[in-house]
Amino acid sequence: MRPCAKIWRYGLLMLAGYDGTQAFQDPFCGSGTIAIEAAWLAQNRAPGLLRGFAFERLKNFDAALWAQLQNEARAAVRSAAAPIAASDNDRAMLAAARANAETAGVSDAIDLTCQDVCDTRPPAAKGLMLSNPPYGVRLAEVQALARAVSATRHMAETALCGLDGRPAQQRPRPAETDAPVAETQNPRIERAFGLPPVCVGHGGGFQPPHAA
Repeated sequence: MRPCAKIWRYGLLMLAGYDGTQAFQDPFCGSGTIAIEAAWLAQNRAPGLLRGFAFERLKNFDAALWAQLQNEARAAVRSAAAPIAASDNDRAMLAAARANAETAGVSDAIDLTCQDVCDTRPPAAKGLMLSNPPYGVRLAEVQALARAVSATRHMAETALCGLDGRPAQQRPRPAETDAPVAETQNPRIERAFGLPPVCVGHGGGFQPPHAA
């Protein structure tokens, strides 16, 4: 599974309604890019805080002012207000996710575990699940992924609505910010979530939902 570009994962978080105060979970985390972006938002880290910029080589660049702005941005970093969890069943990808989180400075803010999606549980009673699941190109992959996604949806609805023992049809639906959100262009996977999908095309812009 290819990682999301920074602007793409930030856009997905904004589209899902994440503001850094909700509990967050990514059960198909791969190299951890979405969870890391969520942690940066939750900790109020300024974009580009760890990188250099071409304007720093301009003749009239004010190094003192830039250092002041960077110090102010670092001082504004805070602890995450809610838990952030990410998991994947691929140990190699989890190792990459841990290394990426360490590089990004948020390894202490993300609970990373090697776990099958069907065995995951949300880190809190309320929150947001956002993920970029495998595409599922071959038929066997689609069938297996659809089953996993369906199980994930059931797990999310059960946990986010409260484990009160009531049948699913008698429980209140989660609020809009307490629901699973996935980035996929596979109609079968969208149907497995059982939710009206918001389709974001890789070429840019939004697409109408696929027919059910």
